Amino acid sequence: MLDRIGRNALLILEIVTGGAVLAIAVILLIQVLSRYGFQYPMAWPEEAAGFVFVWLIFLGAPLAYWGGSLIGIHVFVETLPKRFQNVIYVLTNLIVISFLVFLFFQGMEAIGQSWNKRTTVLQFSYAWIYMPLPIGVAALAVGYAIKLVRHLRRVLGGGASGGIGP
Repeated sequence: MLDRIGRNALLILEIVTGGAVLAIAVILLIQVLSRYGFQYPMAWPEEAAGFVFVWLIFLGAPLAYWGGSLIGIHVFVETLPKRFQNVIYVLTNLIVISFLVFLFFQGMEAIGQSWNKRTTVLQFSYAWIYMPLPIGVAALAVGYAIKLVRHLRRVLGGGASGGIGP
């Protein structure tokens, strides 16, 4: 059941990020047409595209992680004995998860402090701009934790476990 929930969560992220890419393209097309086609530059498209881009980055990061697209430097680690590779994998994942938890709470604090601050053109609450930070890092932390547990099961003799992602 957890794997089905995870696959559905990834599907939702794919739909939202795909919609964000489409929204950015449409918003920027509107800006280009208004500026160069009608000689009437508008201020809101640039601000709106930037806000959508922030959402795209933080919601796209978990997708990149599950797809194996995040940057990693494995050359040095792969030269070590397998036992040390496992220790380094566990330690680095614990450090990353800890940092993501820290970012989650920082993002929640930023949301709380920014409800009454408004953006210049669209007058949105800045809380909507900070909101993808805790959502995205929470999804990343869950992904790292799932992969870490699977790795530990495999290494400690629990066998391979199927499920969402690689």
